[in-house]
Amino acid sequence: MPPKNPLIGAPPAEVPLKKAPLVRVITQIRFPAIASVEKSSFIAPLQEGIKHDYPIMRPEVSQGLFVEKGVAETRSNTIWRFFDQKEIWRASLGQNFLALETRDYTSRKDFIDRLRKLLTAFNTHVGTEMVDRLGLRYVDRVTEKDFQHLPSMIRHDILGNLEGIPSSIIRHSIRESLFIIGEESGEMLTRWGYLPPQATVDPTSIEPIDERSWLLDIDAFVPNTRPFDIEVLLRQTQKLGERIYSFFRWAVTDEFLDRYGGKP
Repeated sequence: MPPKNPLIGAPPAEVPLKKAPLVRVITQIRFPAIASVEKSSFIAPLQEGIKHDYPIMRPEVSQGLFVEKGVAETRSNTIWRFFDQKEIWRASLGQNFLALETRDYTSRKDFIDRLRKLLTAFNTHVGTEMVDRLGLRYVDRVTEKDFQHLPSMIRHDILGNLEGIPSSIIRHSIRESLFIIGEESGEMLTRWGYLPPQATVDPTSIEPIDERSWLLDIDAFVPNTRPFDIEVLLRQTQKLGERIYSFFRWAVTDEFLDRYGGKP
C-alpha cells in the first residue's frame, strides 16, 4: 500500500518493475574544492583503483572565467568521467564533487554496493576531510505512447488542475515543490509534468528526446557540512532512497506498477 504521507514514516515494500520508466539514478557527494584533481597524475591512482568496474576514462574540459581582485582570467576545469564497458554506469570526479549514476538501475542494494566501492576507492586515492552536500535523484519518464493512461496511472493530486485536459494540447507544464524531510535534516525537490520534444529541465541529467514526455523527477539531499564518513554517507543514501521511493509510490497507482511489470 502507498503511504498516506510520503514524507514521514516507514517506506512501503519495494515492488520491482521489469519495464520501469526510470531513465536515470544519480548520487552526488560535494566537498570543499581539491585543486589537485585537475592533474592527471593526481587522479591516476584512482583510475587504477576503479578500472575493473569503470575501464573507460573520458575527461571533460571546460573553460571558466574567474575574477580575483578585479582581474579576470580564464581557467580550465576538468571533470574526470569513468564508464563501465557498456557506458551505462558512470562515475565522475570534479574538484568539488564525486558522482555515480546509471541508466540501468536494478535495485537500491546494488546501487549502494557500487557506491560503497567507489567511495572506498575515492577515500584511498583522493580523500577529503569534509562533505558539504549529499544528494540522490531518481528520474522517471513516461513517453507519449502511454499518455492516454496517465489519468489512471498517476495520483490525481499530482496531475492537479490539468486532469481532464487532453494531453495532446499540453505543450509544456512543469510543477515544482520543495519539502523538508526527516532524514538527516534533509530536503526533497520534486518536479513533474509534460515536456515537448527536445526539451529538458536539466541538460546535465535529463537528456532531451525526440518525442513528448511526462517526467517525475525526485531529488532528495542533505545540505549540511559534516566530516567525511563512508558508513554515514551510505546510511544517508539508503534513507534518502527510501524517502524517494515513498514519494514515488504515493504519486503512482497500482495501474502504473502493473503497466511497467510490477505486481502490487
